Amino acid sequence: MSATPYTPIDCSFHDRLEHHAVLGKTVQIVFRDREGNRREREVIIRDVFTRDGADWVVVHLDNRDELTLRADDVLSVNE
Repeated sequence: MSATPYTPIDCSFHDRLEHHAVLGKTVQIVFRDREGNRREREVIIRDVFTRDGADWVVVHLDNRDELTLRADDVLSVNE
């Protein structure tokens, strides 16, 4: 979870995240971790939802571990 105030993501990026969640296929994402470090991982996007005024993305790592990212911490998908 990011310590900075939430910055709404672009609607087209939100749509892309939802599209990948529906497909359920492995994607390459770049994101900021809790410490603000840039990370790159192969994940399966399982869900995109809104809570407390922010968008969130649930991803599965290795099909076992789950990670919930604030959407504005996701920097890119499949780029």
